Amino acid sequence: MITGKIIFIEMKFLRSKVKFFSFLFVASGLLSTNIFAQTTGPLPDDREGFLKAITSLFNDTKRDDCKETAKQLEEAWPLINSSQQGDIIELAQAMRARKMLTLPYFLKYFNVVIAFQHNKISLDIWDDWKNVSSAVIANIRQGNNKKYEDYLDFSLALFTKHALSSTISKTWKFDSEIYDLEMVNDTAVLKFIDGTIIGITEGDSIRIDNTSGSYYPMDNIWKGTKGRANFTRVGYGEEDAYVTFSKYKIDMNQSTYSVDTAKLHYDIYKKSNVLGSFSDKLLSHVNTDFATYPRFTSFKKDLLFEGVAPYTKMYGGLELVGAKMNLFGTPDQPCVIKIYRFDNQLGLIAKSQHFDIRKNEAINAAKADIKLMLGKDSVLHGGLTMRYNIVKRELFLFRGKNGIEKSAFNDYYHGFEMSPELFYWDMNEPEVLLRNIATQGQSTMVLESFDYYRKGKIDKYTGLADYNFIDRLKQISDRTGEKEFYTEDLAKKIDPKYSAVTIQPMLYKLVEDGFIDYDDKRELVTLRYKLFKYELAKDKKVDYDNIRIESVVDSVNGIMDMRSYNLTLNGVRKIVLSDSNFVVVFPYQNNIVLKKDRSFDFNGAMFAGRLDMSGKGFSFNYNDFKIDLSTVDSVVINIPNGKRDANGQATVGPINSVISNVTGDLQIDTRDNRSGIKRHPQFPILTTTQPSFVYYDNRRTLGGAY
Repeated sequence: MITGKIIFIEMKFLRSKVKFFSFLFVASGLLSTNIFAQTTGPLPDDREGFLKAITSLFNDTKRDDCKETAKQLEEAWPLINSSQQGDIIELAQAMRARKMLTLPYFLKYFNVVIAFQHNKISLDIWDDWKNVSSAVIANIRQGNNKKYEDYLDFSLALFTKHALSSTISKTWKFDSEIYDLEMVNDTAVLKFIDGTIIGITEGDSIRIDNTSGSYYPMDNIWKGTKGRANFTRVGYGEEDAYVTFSKYKIDMNQSTYSVDTAKLHYDIYKKSNVLGSFSDKLLSHVNTDFATYPRFTSFKKDLLFEGVAPYTKMYGGLELVGAKMNLFGTPDQPCVIKIYRFDNQLGLIAKSQHFDIRKNEAINAAKADIKLMLGKDSVLHGGLTMRYNIVKRELFLFRGKNGIEKSAFNDYYHGFEMSPELFYWDMNEPEVLLRNIATQGQSTMVLESFDYYRKGKIDKYTGLADYNFIDRLKQISDRTGEKEFYTEDLAKKIDPKYSAVTIQPMLYKLVEDGFIDYDDKRELVTLRYKLFKYELAKDKKVDYDNIRIESVVDSVNGIMDMRSYNLTLNGVRKIVLSDSNFVVVFPYQNNIVLKKDRSFDFNGAMFAGRLDMSGKGFSFNYNDFKIDLSTVDSVVINIPNGKRDANGQATVGPINSVISNVTGDLQIDTRDNRSGIKRHPQFPILTTTQPSFVYYDNRRTLGGAY
């Protein structure tokens, strides 16, 4: 801990009649001196006596900076004309009358005088400066000289650096050689017309060209009447991107400024006179890849951009952030990007509140509502991460891990909810790849029919209270006739004690399972068809199906051909088409081709009630709920064998005769009974359309007797 004491020493100098009050601080046995002097009478009026009194005043402080000022003043004094010397003495006497201390006021004052002489400033400017200085001294309140010190700091910056303001961290300069210094409403003001203001730090600089205005040094405020700023420091050409504006203000204590209304000229994308707000900031270091200034944000949010990237159209608000161009919108008016595919047809429509665009590089969105076009149908998702490589034309659509981002893709062409983590499309080519993001290990993708129902999926929503959450949502919809609700309103309808925060976790889970859409920006909940379907299916009031396809592979789960829209799925070991009628298919090489509305082609084997079949060229038709059989190599019929299993149920076994060369169809059940709610024991029904055969000329049949 340092301790010390303050000692007041009165020192008298008879020749100059100067009285100094010094503060000596003694700490840890070390003595340091810092003398703040104050005179009791006027300074000498004669030039020689004045110079001698001032230099003596500075030298007696024992401070090196004061001694250096005394030395420079002695060198400069003979070079100053007599009229100017008179002004210097007059101002000093006015300062003395105000009882200003040697430090800091007289030291800063004479540093300004020396700077004026060394930099050969015009005497016209001296006259203005002297008049303003006198007025500043006259207008300050007695005993409060801080405003005058600010004025001296400004004057030193003006005469040494042609600056309006200068500190250790930053300097604001201007380039106009013609300027006026005057008093306006008892305030010092510097004015110039059609010049440039330049802000400078160690690692950055910004400029405002073609500007005019007034600088208020005691407040450190610049008020401009017009200006122009460009984006050259982040890599644009001077005419590529710039803004013009009228009234603006800079607080030069800060490193940033903003303009309420500016006009943007953006030559790269043929945009001019786009109105918006503008701001710029001095940075510690400028890296064009990561710089976030200058910034421009348009007022309009429906601008059209056709030249940002080949094969694209964009609509939205324009935001320039450093070198990056962004599109922005609102929850009610999102921005839109359309990307055209290899054959110039529309391939993708993406909507988001924000698209990050790097010129000639990439278009990115953290949360995009996408529509992948499949003819008149589409694949939809409400909250993906989107990446588009402009040069390679590579599109990446990533599902997330939670809430809206985790929800499945809705494929309205094929009729499935599907769960790949990634859609990848080289849009120069017709194939879209579906898989999980991990590059090693197995990739599992699940597809569930839009009419799929599984009781366990709805049962898990019992738990928030003594009711099922999905049941309650349907009851509210039935009672109000509405399917769309604001979150807070919905919470109160569920339970008057609830709020939006109470039900929000459950809403995100419902989104993941595809029962609702939830716009968490607008706080809007929309009940989907699936919720009502599940409720009705649970009560056995509507038909449903059992079709759930699981793809498990080490690489790509699916390849979608964007010419035919057929989806080739890999890693499919089996598909249950009817659990009540025991119809299950086992594709050869675990491969099927999914077509429109849940129909698919496959080669392989199948169980169909008591029939076991294998062959190729099979086509499942969802609408007719039957399988067209092109070439069935073998049909084995299973019949009761007179035995029973451990539960006492009769078992079946194959007959020895194998039916070959079967062509026809297998009707799984009626079109309105895919769920098997109604009992139709006659199904499945095999119907042949051409002659079939049982071949006995086989050595294994009765020892080759035939």
